Amino acid sequence: MAFDTDSAGAKATLNALELAENDGMDARVVRLVGAKDPDEAVKQDIKIWQDAKAKAVPVMTYRLQSILSAHDLTSSLGKQQSAKEALTLIARLESEVSRMHYLQQLGEALKVSQDTLQVELQRLKIIPSRARPVANIDTGDIPKLPAIEKEFMTLVVQNPTLIKALSQLNLNWISSPEIRHILEELMRQDANSFQFEAFYANVGTTEQKILAEAVFVPLQLDFAPEVVFAKLHDRLEYGYIKDRLTAIPKDIARAEIADDEATIVALQHEQQQLTVRREQLELDRI
Repeated sequence: MAFDTDSAGAKATLNALELAENDGMDARVVRLVGAKDPDEAVKQDIKIWQDAKAKAVPVMTYRLQSILSAHDLTSSLGKQQSAKEALTLIARLESEVSRMHYLQQLGEALKVSQDTLQVELQRLKIIPSRARPVANIDTGDIPKLPAIEKEFMTLVVQNPTLIKALSQLNLNWISSPEIRHILEELMRQDANSFQFEAFYANVGTTEQKILAEAVFVPLQLDFAPEVVFAKLHDRLEYGYIKDRLTAIPKDIARAEIADDEATIVALQHEQQQLTVRREQLELDRI
């Protein structure tokens, strides 16, 4: 949706678009600079309109930015006023994931934690009755997850450009069925058009809880995401090889009891290949 800045219907339009966003539509706002409306922009220079449309932002992001720009965020009073107005908007969102997403945006802009904003929501008594506090996500029935697998999955979700690199991953390296399923579904996504909320809505309840717990806890990275991805990828492979090399002698013993020569040969070949690969990874200092 695009409208001129002095349009009398702008506020009503934004309210309608908020409802559309609540219903799952990707409603966005186009900011026009140097033209009153789309028609004028196109008449002046089609590139003005094309550039503006390419920079369209979600309705809620637009409204939060408008609120923040209207206050002096260098003062305590300005932060309080902007937080109250922004939180009133965020509380109207029906999706818990959307609320968490915009609380994160607001927290980053105001330089305060999401927990602090959650407390302020409760203090202002503007949390919708069906909303669940962000700080208290129900994770009671989430199985214990291997730390490295959870970190790897979180890294990819928080950096969708890495989705294309998942083609390098062997899912056999992932022991958690839930994380394996999330990664398998991520492999089917287009990195260029990935939308977290749409992805979140199409996985199981347990996977949703894993994603909700992980995606809004920013990873503290000492290197670029691509470098961290490569390191975690190799560590996952190394862990799988280590476990497999422990299991193969037992598999060979069972094959010997069954007098299954073909299986014995195959296992010995696998053992040799994995040993070589393990040595390569160790040289790279996992």
